[in-house]
Amino acid sequence: MNGSYEVLEHNIHYGPELNHKNYTEHIRPLLFDIFHLLDEKIVTNVNCIEDINERQFVMEEEAPGDKEALSNSYLEILGLINEQFKELRKSNLNDR
Repeated sequence: MNGSYEVLEHNIHYGPELNHKNYTEHIRPLLFDIFHLLDEKIVTNVNCIEDINERQFVMEEEAPGDKEALSNSYLEILGLINEQFKELRKSNLNDR
């Protein structure tokens, strides 16, 4: 999905920023469809994003460090999924 929808926008001054609209519309539903199957580390990062988004909605502003925390959590999710993919492929090759 990251190839179809730009979820991380790269700002030359601030680094990567999570695109809330694309995350909420395209990535979040996928994660919550399989939430009960996700690795604990992925769940922790999804919950971090949810907590920050909820706080920003309630407070109607972002706190210092929110952009970085959101981007880091999303990047961590991608990294963990990639690791699990590699392990799955390795185990499938060993089963042959």
